[in-house]
Amino acid sequence: MSRIRRGHQVYQQVCASCHSMSLISYRDLVGVAYTEEETKAMAAEIEVVDGPNDEGEMFTRPGKLSDRFPQPYPNEQAARFANGGAYPPDLSLITKVTIAHLFALQWCNLSSQTFNLLCLIHMSSGKARWPELRVCSSYWLP
Repeated sequence: MSRIRRGHQVYQQVCASCHSMSLISYRDLVGVAYTEEETKAMAAEIEVVDGPNDEGEMFTRPGKLSDRFPQPYPNEQAARFANGGAYPPDLSLITKVTIAHLFALQWCNLSSQTFNLLCLIHMSSGKARWPELRVCSSYWLP
C-alpha cells in the first residue's frame, strides 16, 4: 500500500504535468493506496466539466470517485507542442508494454521498472534527476 501511495504522490508532483493516466479512476485507489474518505476528498479537489444540464449547458462540478484522472493537455497537438514534438505516453498503459514488444528480448513486465523510476525521482533529494530519455516511434525508451 505504501509503495502505491508513494508512486501516486510522485506522479502527482512530477509526472502529471506532462503525462496522463487516462484509464485510471479515483476509485481505483480506494483500498489500494488510500481510504475511501481520502480518495473522495482527493477527487473533490478537481473540477470536472459535465453536462449538459436541463438547459443544454455544460457545467463544472467537483470530482467524484468515478471520474478519471485529469488530462494535462486538451489534445495530442497541444501535448506535442509543449514537449518539443514528443507525445508523452499515457502512464496507465506503459506498464502493459513489455520489453519483448520493444526489443524482441525476454518477456519482462515494465511495472517494476516504472515503479523504480518513480522511486529514483522521489528519492533524489527533492529534485527530479531524469536519465536521458528519447522517444522512438510511439514508445518511450530509457
